[in-house]
Amino acid sequence: DLNDYLEHTGSLGLERLFGRDSTLSLTYNYTEHDEDGNGSGGIDDLGGEDFTQHNVMLELAHQVGHRLTLEAGLGWVAIDYDSSDYGSMNEIVWNLGAEYLLSDRVTSSLSYTRDYITSVDQGVALEDEARVRLSYGKRLTAGLELFANRLKYKEADIEDRIAGALWDLHVPVGRRLYLDFGFEYGILRFLPEKEDSQRYEATASVGGAWRHLNLDLEYRFRHEDSDLRENTFHNNVAVLTLGWTF
Repeated sequence: DLNDYLEHTGSLGLERLFGRDSTLSLTYNYTEHDEDGNGSGGIDDLGGEDFTQHNVMLELAHQVGHRLTLEAGLGWVAIDYDSSDYGSMNEIVWNLGAEYLLSDRVTSSLSYTRDYITSVDQGVALEDEARVRLSYGKRLTAGLELFANRLKYKEADIEDRIAGALWDLHVPVGRRLYLDFGFEYGILRFLPEKEDSQRYEATASVGGAWRHLNLDLEYRFRHEDSDLRENTFHNNVAVLTLGWTF
């Protein structure tokens, strides 16, 4: 069984331009996480924790010449658990990145991020992620990306690792519509069980904008093939997103 949880989030951001080459931004995010969705606090029947989380991040982007852009961020995360079993946590988070224009149509980029995320059923996890990407853009835009990710959970002695590649394609259709396609392949390792799995995921979406209204309909198929037969599964997900610009 998986936990249900309810989250309330709020964010505030400031951005300042320094000349033509540098941008400095400051963001604050607040999250209130209710693991069982009933507001009772503490630990629910499945072992999840309720907590509040504060994130502050200062980021700088600087353009070096006409082709190279460097990015760096430094921040602070504070997590206060309702239960005394975990108490509170204060950690430093950061990110580094670079983007280089190989030509008018081809861009390469790389990034490394350390941050905290909320998982579906194991609470807060420390995430380390590295990405390398090659993008092509004209009327059609396409990208090929390699990635590696590690999650270390704070509420349990569990670690997840994944490495893989993804491909994406964006196709404008006329002036208002677009089509998006994607495919991802990943190799996963789950510790301490030493379970190995392979992930295949395909996505397709159609969207468009009409005056103030933005609409996107996405379909996603995922199959995970585990060496533990009982953990092999596939799922189908459809997501409809509506937006209003004013």
